[in-house]
Amino acid sequence: MIVDARKLKDEVETLTEFLNLKFNVKVNSGGKLIVEDKKLKSRDVKAQVKHFLHKKGYSNQYRVLIEEEKQAKIIKIEKKEKKIRKKRKKKGTPPSVVYTMPYFYPNHPRF
Repeated sequence: MIVDARKLKDEVETLTEFLNLKFNVKVNSGGKLIVEDKKLKSRDVKAQVKHFLHKKGYSNQYRVLIEEEKQAKIIKIEKKEKKIRKKRKKKGTPPSVVYTMPYFYPNHPRF
């Protein structure tokens, strides 16, 4: 399985060390990691990479995608700007209890 970690830049070495604790990993030039275990499923490697990103605090900035059967890619999440809504001022006042529950006030002069 190949993990493309070029987007992480500075964290490729620490990702390699982290994955070496679980799997046998080699680093290819350009930030590609090669996991050599044939019995591994791609979702296991993806889960460990996601775990690494969460531990480092990158889970809201990066995402792990499985592109093919044996290839995972780390991509950067592009955030959209949020529209800021202006809060509306409340107009009027709520009706009094006399009007909302007339059965409690049957002799009120308005009825």
